[in-house]
Order: sequence, then C-alpha cells, then structure tokens
Amino acid sequence: MGATEPPGLRKLQFRVHHLPGSGAPDICGSTPSTRQEIEISPRTTGCGARIPDATPTECPGGNGPVFTIGGARENRCYSASMRVALDVSWRGRIKSWINANLEQGHSVDSIVEAMASEGLDKELATTAVHSLLRGELPGSSPYEYDPSPVPPERVVHAHDRDIPVLLRIERPQLILFDDVFSADECDRVIEMAQDRLQPSATIDPATGEFEQAESRTSESCMFRVSENSFVDRLDRRISALMNWPMERGEGLQVVHYKTGGQYMPHFDYFPPTDPGCIPHLIGGGQRTATLIVYLNDVEAGGSTFFSRAGISFSPRRGQALYFRYFNDRGQLDPATEHAGQPVRSGEKWIINKWMRRYRSSAWSSESASPVNRDDRR
Repeated sequence: MGATEPPGLRKLQFRVHHLPGSGAPDICGSTPSTRQEIEISPRTTGCGARIPDATPTECPGGNGPVFTIGGARENRCYSASMRVALDVSWRGRIKSWINANLEQGHSVDSIVEAMASEGLDKELATTAVHSLLRGELPGSSPYEYDPSPVPPERVVHAHDRDIPVLLRIERPQLILFDDVFSADECDRVIEMAQDRLQPSATIDPATGEFEQAESRTSESCMFRVSENSFVDRLDRRISALMNWPMERGEGLQVVHYKTGGQYMPHFDYFPPTDPGCIPHLIGGGQRTATLIVYLNDVEAGGSTFFSRAGISFSPRRGQALYFRYFNDRGQLDPATEHAGQPVRSGEKWIINKWMRRYRSSAWSSESASPVNRDDRR
C-alpha cells in the first residue's frame, strides 16, 4: 500500500485573468456584474509586513497602496498592482474544493500545484491549504458540540465484538467503554511491545522537532497499521468503535509508565497556533479523536484527568476511553486538555489510537514507523 497520488484531482473552477483596462488579475467565478473586490492577490512588490486588517492601506515598506489577505494572524502586505477581484461566494467554494481533494487523498503539494497552475500565487495557495489542515480554536463563538460519530446505542458492535457503553459525557465529548480488549489481548499487546519500547518523545511547539521533556516520563512504541493479523483485528475493531475510516487512523501507540511516571496536561490535537505543527499535519490533517485502551489494572494512581473539565477516570484492564475534540466546523475543543497522573504504585500500560481528519500517512506501510516518535507536548 504505497503512498500514491489518487486519480482525478478536482478541477479548480476559475482562472486568473486581467481586468479590462486595469492590468490587475481577476479570479473569476461569476459574471463581472456580481464580482466584488474583497481580497487581494499574489504578492509581487509587497514587503510581506503584517497589517492589522483587510482594508486598503499603505505598504510599510514604501511600495504604495496595498490590500491584505487572511485573518488577523495571517494578514501581510501585497502589492495593489496585483489586486484580485473575488466573488464573495468563492471564498467558501475554494475551501470546499481544497477539503474535497484532501478527502480524496490528494497530497498538499498536488493541491497547491493545481491552484498555482490556475494562476494563484503558490505562497498564498500553501497558506490556504495549511489553514484548513490546522483547524481553529474557538474565538468569540464557543466550541460547537455537534453529534459524535459513535452510535448512541448502549452496546456498540465493533467489527468482531459487542462493546458495552458505561458512560457518556456531552461536554467535552467523552465515552467510557467496557471490554474493548480481552485479558489475553491486553497481555499479548504488552508482550509484543516489551522489546520495542523507547523513551517517549514530545514535539517542540516552535520547531516541530521531536524531543524528550520532563512533562512526559514514560516509554513507548508504535505498531504499524495492520502490521500483522492480530494488530489488524485490533485496528479494525477500534476503527469500527470510533466509527471513523480505518485509513484515517495512526498506528497503535503502546505506552508504559513505571512508578512515578506521568504525562502532564496536554492536548492530543496539534495546537494550530504552534509554528511547528505544519509538518505533522501534512500527513492526514488535524487529529479528530482519541481512544485510550487500558491494558492493566494500576495499583495506585495513573488516572486520566481532564483538567479543564474536572473529570477523572481510573479504568480497569480492557476498558477504553474515547474523547473527540474536532467538530464538523473545523473547531478544536480545548476542554479535552488532559493528563496522565503519576503512577503511585505498580505500573501502567495503555494503547493510544489517534484518528485524523483525512487519510493518514500511517496507512502506507512504507511511512509507518515501528518506533514511537509521534506525540504531542
């Protein structure tokens, strides 16, 4: 299963051309009478300086009148000599077009190239795609709790197993499942992981580089997606339980905490304001939900604590905790911040399963690594 580009990249339904008599390019998706000049175009002589809003202004670098593009975080100076006239309705259509091609499994590079081939500046095209990959934190509007993908039944049939629901919480969206793994399956996962464990890594938010940090004291490893028949069965069961396509899942991560081990409060999604998040979003977009499967009974401590919601779980072996933090609007839920509290006695073994918005690079056997490297600070 190589990481090949799927056929049929959807065509961008407009082209850049010149407005009559102005020498300025126009992205046209409608008749001239309905177009409005609302955004700006590819940068030419603009200096790239940040500008506070999207109204015409003077270039800080002395290049004359300019327009800006993007939200307050993204606004930069562009030359008015390349101003774009873009119909209001096309902003949403461009976003939908990008999303549709990401859904089909097309790479970021191929989508950016398609936009560039239609006359859009490559840097702006890249910014548009990256913005969609990041998702967004709720601003003036609160996070919208839309329906969970998990069926509302008291017992969920998941591939080869009927799994009881013990508890549902709506805000944040949390579900506690019973008997997701059998005792034998839990023991086998631990046995498979023993010789593959390495110190767990986090991601530096500024650089995107992997590093070890005091905030996380554990050891872990990754199983490739469906790397053998046993792991394939677990992957399929978890995918069905989370009701999310298997090809959008990362590999199973096995984590071992010794006495004293912990993971301080963190998010499982990649914070969109972190400069280092983009390299980790290219291969599947933002994370959408997590399933933690508990592989042993911890003697004391080691609970999973949702710090902002004030909710704590201490599940027994074979149970699993699901939480969702990405809704259909592309918002991320800060209320899912959580911690693995210190193990006071004994040890703790868990599996993490993360789902992505789009097809995950882990679905390719060539790109999935058997060693843990992918985790959040």
